Amino acid sequence: EKHGLERLTAALVRPVSDDPQLQARLRAMFARAGVDRVIREQRACAARPDARTGLETIDVPTLVIASLDDAIIPPGAVETLARGIPHARVVRLETGGHVTAMAHPDSVTEEMRGWLA
Repeated sequence: EKHGLERLTAALVRPVSDDPQLQARLRAMFARAGVDRVIREQRACAARPDARTGLETIDVPTLVIASLDDAIIPPGAVETLARGIPHARVVRLETGGHVTAMAHPDSVTEEMRGWLA
């Protein structure tokens, strides 16, 4: 808040992906959203309750897609999430950071189509 959107987005983008093109897309997305919205969203993320409680009550088919290089939700946390949901299917992509769908939209779409079929 004190240093503006550019400094804030630099801190947010760095751990999300190492890909310079993807980082530029993310910075542009944050710029379109504006500093007030980005701050509100970050506060909401920080304040949300732990979602692991109650995973076992999920009674619908569930697909978990994650990247092995995600620095925010590492593979161990993805495994914990998937194990907590009965009959969840996990797909792991090698890369994509925390924005797998943005990094690999075709692969994610293909996985989702196969799972839905």
